[in-house]
Amino acid sequence: MGKSNGYRNNWYYFFVYQLKSISPPQNFSFPAFLKKHFRFTGPLMFLAIWSWVNNYFDRFIIEAYLGLKDVGIYNANYGLQ
Repeated sequence: MGKSNGYRNNWYYFFVYQLKSISPPQNFSFPAFLKKHFRFTGPLMFLAIWSWVNNYFDRFIIEAYLGLKDVGIYNANYGLQ
């Protein structure tokens, strides 16, 4: 019981007392932050969209040519690989 109480006190100390002392920088610029953020995450977002297209586009093609029943069969078998 004593250890869990100590852990709880440490958690409370960190999140309540320590985070109160953290303040944002005075020269914070939100547009500059977004520019820096998208410079890093832009390629990752492109990769995520491309991966989705690469993984799921075949289901749309199968539906267009064969039908929804065949898409269900393909999807069930695709998950077994």
